[in-house]
Amino acid sequence: MIKLTEKQLFDFIKCPVLYDSIHNKQLFIQDAISLTKLIEKVSSFFYMNLLNSKVVSIDTLKRKWDRVCESNNIHSQKCLEGLDLINRLYKWAKYEELIILDLNVPYTFTLKYEDDVNISFKGEISNIALGKDKKPYLLITDFSNKYPTQPLLDMKLKYTLDSYAFKKLYNKDIGVKFHHVKSDRDYFTFRIEDDFNRLVRVIRNVALSIDNRLFYPRESVMCSSCEFLNFCKIWNG
Repeated sequence: MIKLTEKQLFDFIKCPVLYDSIHNKQLFIQDAISLTKLIEKVSSFFYMNLLNSKVVSIDTLKRKWDRVCESNNIHSQKCLEGLDLINRLYKWAKYEELIILDLNVPYTFTLKYEDDVNISFKGEISNIALGKDKKPYLLITDFSNKYPTQPLLDMKLKYTLDSYAFKKLYNKDIGVKFHHVKSDRDYFTFRIEDDFNRLVRVIRNVALSIDNRLFYPRESVMCSSCEFLNFCKIWNG
C-alpha cells in the first residue's frame, strides 16, 4: 500500500525537490504571511459560526480582524484593505443567504496502483455550502487581487480533487462556486468523468515518481520566493 496525502501531491507538483526537502529530509518551511492568508483566518471564523447556525455581526468580525492585524504587525493601509474585503464578504454572504453545511471534511479513497499494490489517498474538502437555491456546492472564497479565468478554474486540480472526493463520500456530483471577493463576482465550474480520469492519472504518476524516488528541481518564476532556494542549489538527490 502506498500512502499519499493531498499536501504531498501538491508539494510534489509544485516542485519535486520541495517535496523531497519537506517529506523525506524533514526540513521545516515557514509559510509566508500574506494579507490573503490573514483574512482567511477571519473568514474561517465566520464560516465556523455559520456552521453552528450563528451569524456573527460585522462588528465582531472587525474586532477579530483588528486582533489579527495587531498580532501580525500589519500596517494601517493593509488593515483597511483587509477590512474592506471582510465587509464585502459579509454583504455577499447576507445576499447569498449563505448556509455552511460542513468545513474541512476529511476523506480517504483507494486507487489501484499495480496488480497487488494500491494507493491510499487522504485529504480534506474545504467548504460545502448552500445558497438561495438550496442546492449544495463547494465554496471557494478568494481574497486576492488577481482575477480568475474560466479555463484555469475548469482545470484546477484541487477543485477536481474536492469534487471527486465528494462523489466518493456521498455518491453525488457537485459543482464549485468560486467567489472573487474584491470584484464581488461568482464563477462556476463543474467536473465530468474525463476530469476525474485525468486526476486519477496524475495521482498515479506522482505516486509512481515518489515510489521510485524520482526527484528533480523544477525551475519556475516561483523559485525566487521559495524558502528552499539556497538548499536547492546544493541539492544532489
